[in-house]
Amino acid sequence: MAKAEKGKKVKLAYIGKLENGEIFDKNEEGQYLEFTLGAKELIPGFEAQVLGMELNEKKSFDIAPEFAYGEVKKEMILELPKKEFPKDIKVGNQYEMVNGDPEDHEQHQHIILEIKEIKNDIVVADANHPLAGHTLHFDIELVSVE
Repeated sequence: MAKAEKGKKVKLAYIGKLENGEIFDKNEEGQYLEFTLGAKELIPGFEAQVLGMELNEKKSFDIAPEFAYGEVKKEMILELPKKEFPKDIKVGNQYEMVNGDPEDHEQHQHIILEIKEIKNDIVVADANHPLAGHTLHFDIELVSVE
């Protein structure tokens, strides 16, 4: 029987949930999560759980923040000038920011900012990954190994 090993391409059916049971991600019917084991395409805690699974095996597991998207970092909560944002800015909106030289595609990052608070001329934005600080629960099924 086919087994999930480093270097093999796998396909999974999956549902990802937060601690409160809220679904944050899942595959669509017939569309599977596809990746190569060991290529570091996914969070480390997820790949570690897939290693060694057999074809059609189902598994449920939790991934602590340090093996997923890390803890929330206070230094990633930014206070920025309101004039840098569109006039219709609202709490909860998300904006993409380029960090570094936008002309040098190898030396810049795209960061998503979530607006947490608007104070007069200052916008408080969170640049942490939206799943930072969360323990993630997954239900998966290995549907293909190549």
